[in-house]
Amino acid sequence: MSSAHPLRLALWLGLLTGMAEITLQAIERLVLHRLIFLSGDFGWMAPLTDVAIFLLAGSLLWLAQRAWPARVTSATILGLLAALSLWAILLMYPPLHRGAALLLAAGLGYQCARRLPMASPAFSRMVLLSTSAMLAVVALCAVVPRLAQSRRETTTVAALPAARAGAPNVLLIILDTVRAVSLSLYGYPRPTTPQLQRWAGRGVIFDAALSAAPWTLPSHATMFTGRWPHELGVDWRVALGTTYPTLAERLGAAGYRTAGFVANTTYCSEETGLNRGFQHWESYPVSVPMMVKSASLGRALTGSAWLRDLLHWYQPLARKDAAEINAGFLGWLGDGSGAPWFVALNYLDAHAPYLPPAPFRDQFGPTEPRGNPMLEPGYTWLPEEITRQQNAYDASIAALDDALGRLFDSLETRGALRNTLVIVTADHGEEFYEHQLMDHGNSLYLPSIHVPLLLWLPGTVPAGRRVTAPVTTRDLPATILALAAPQEQGSLPGRSLVPLWSDSAPALVPDSILAEVNYASGLPDRYPVSKGPMRSLLLDGLRLIESGDRSRELYQFATDQAEQANLAAVDTAAVARLGHILEQMTTPVSAGVAAP
Repeated sequence: MSSAHPLRLALWLGLLTGMAEITLQAIERLVLHRLIFLSGDFGWMAPLTDVAIFLLAGSLLWLAQRAWPARVTSATILGLLAALSLWAILLMYPPLHRGAALLLAAGLGYQCARRLPMASPAFSRMVLLSTSAMLAVVALCAVVPRLAQSRRETTTVAALPAARAGAPNVLLIILDTVRAVSLSLYGYPRPTTPQLQRWAGRGVIFDAALSAAPWTLPSHATMFTGRWPHELGVDWRVALGTTYPTLAERLGAAGYRTAGFVANTTYCSEETGLNRGFQHWESYPVSVPMMVKSASLGRALTGSAWLRDLLHWYQPLARKDAAEINAGFLGWLGDGSGAPWFVALNYLDAHAPYLPPAPFRDQFGPTEPRGNPMLEPGYTWLPEEITRQQNAYDASIAALDDALGRLFDSLETRGALRNTLVIVTADHGEEFYEHQLMDHGNSLYLPSIHVPLLLWLPGTVPAGRRVTAPVTTRDLPATILALAAPQEQGSLPGRSLVPLWSDSAPALVPDSILAEVNYASGLPDRYPVSKGPMRSLLLDGLRLIESGDRSRELYQFATDQAEQANLAAVDTAAVARLGHILEQMTTPVSAGVAAP
């Protein structure tokens, strides 16, 4: 088979395209230090996906050549395949319109067909040798990183120090995009969380827990370090750095095996830095959908809004549901023997596009998957649209709650809960037009940051307690260390929440509770965060929200949970006082000094 054969050309150009893609992605990740939102396996997934696409195109062109040899020449085939390759590469530059990219690729493909010496023996040798070399690179990308990770995990676990006698296991469950106000655990009239209600009776429920951020990465980073988002520097395309130690690192130093199983692969994958200190971390699955997502042509095809609408197919590629997270964790856990363990689980089932499975799908009425009209300038949601969205969201929470019940039952059967500290919380909430907003990450109103928080530890945490005092998820690391590894107390900032439920210890002095969100480009002007970075402070029963344009809103926290009565113009003294404290808490970032 000559190098001009359509299938050989397809294989060669598919591999070339894949090599170009992984090179550009590596530059963006390793040189520009930006998140690329791809699996660590993209080094072999992207080339193989491109090869599959190009072999399909090459097969069709080969059949066309056999049918019309005079019209479909080898040069024509080379030009078309080269155009496809160049289009795939140009698609990696989002500012360039897809249509413009296609026209540019077509012109360059035509020039390739004119100028490449296909009949030359030198060209044939180059195709053969480069194809062999690229296949070798793909094989190395598939094998070497996994072998290295397996070796690191084995070595790290073997080197763990002995844990203190009786040290409890720690299970941190983070429900992505689950707001407290939509849980029957907190009085919501729909029975969205019967399983959590059943298990919550074993410990303490916090009624007023606030997240430090209204979106995933900074919220998780705060829960893993005890640091406020502005200290950590994480952003929409900036990973968690190595400046501050993590909870997993401190528990590892205390002799814990550590593992994470996450469904939000976009903002909880290894490239975000959230896995630091975890000996084992599972994010992106190895699957055909994940391979398709790894290649630019695959992303362009499956991300097409009109195609999704046509097929009524809204499920994100390679999305992991609660059952997969449960299976991954239970498989890793085995019989639970050996050193104590710390496991973090992230569940994405309640995140848009809200696709609850049967039998929960219609539990609360007609549903509708979340599309993207909220990003259209001037779009106004109709009441019936909001209702269908909220029905789907509530049903998704109910399905997730059922999966959590199954997990707890399985752990109970294994005896794994007898000495396990269980914490259930969320990274952030969700807006359903309470402030003419949908989604999250676009404001600091309570629906976006008021999250559930409950925990239990048999024999240590009293059962049936409720804490009404406001708390922040920033204090989870300090609380976990106080209960699981007291020898590590003080190694992470924040304060333990234990005194809030303890009969003997004095109650904590009210804390200054901060929440933050950075400016994000590409959002409609009507979104509060489009004005610039936002900050909020809760102190002494008042909550101040400061927008990027320095405008401020003030609300009574206990009596105005809907945040409809803005007191900023009425109580200017409180605005000035809280504004001064807010400035003090966040100023160190501009001075280049970490906050204490």
